Amino acid sequence: MNKKSYLEKLKDPRWQKKRLEVLEYFGWQCCICESKEKTLTVHHKQYLKNCEPWEYPNRFLVALCEDCHREEREAKKRLDILYVLIQVEYPTYKLVALFEEIFKQHVADDEPKKSLPEAQTV
Repeated sequence: MNKKSYLEKLKDPRWQKKRLEVLEYFGWQCCICESKEKTLTVHHKQYLKNCEPWEYPNRFLVALCEDCHREEREAKKRLDILYVLIQVEYPTYKLVALFEEIFKQHVADDEPKKSLPEAQTV
């Protein structure tokens, strides 16, 4: 069985259609910085097992510029590290300091301004 790579899946017409729907819904602008000038990507806010890119519920997808997308990926890596530290019973005061540092870099104003509505089923 020849399994497609993730990059190959992003070339699939079903993903291209879903991607265009997401970008159109968000008015061809980044949901964080609101830029309409930068190159946009569609960000999966969370990855789901056994789910093709085009099968994701709309609530998991947002339009981000390349800069904000990179920042989101970096923030996710830091949160993943924090999660591991919590699992190994890292001292609480150190966890709080790490969390506060991460939060300062990604304050609540950076939340996407709106979410894509779920697809209507007929």
